[in-house]
Amino acid sequence: VRERDATNPRQEQLTAALEEADAVEGLAAVTRVLAAWWKDINPIAQALFAAALTDDGARAAWDDRMEHLHELAHQVVGRVDAAGVLAPGWDVAGSRTS
Repeated sequence: VRERDATNPRQEQLTAALEEADAVEGLAAVTRVLAAWWKDINPIAQALFAAALTDDGARAAWDDRMEHLHELAHQVVGRVDAAGVLAPGWDVAGSRTS
């Protein structure tokens, strides 16, 4: 599945969003790209999730997608944290610290 990511025309939009100079603007840009992508991804994600409940290959693909999404979120939130604007009580792992 990740091989397909490399040829996806929306990858350019996501790359541009990730390269946004301001971390908060980058977060907003990534959110916009993913939101626009959602209408195309959602039906496929629902089918993959359903198949993952009973099929090992589908489960591996689902787990790969979730790991990819986690890596993307970690990258974006890590930039927000490095910029010093992550909300107090939150950390890059995504869990509240207080």
